Amino acid sequence: MGGALIVAGIVAVRFDARADALPTGGEAGAAAAAAASA
Repeated sequence: MGGALIVAGIVAVRFDARADALPTGGEAGAAAAAAASA
């Protein structure tokens, strides 16, 4: 569980870094990736 949360956090950071490239859905994409990893 803990490892999955760490991976999800890293993915969320990567999505956040691309937020400027994705005007909408950046956080939604990170949340979806976190849910898929959890």
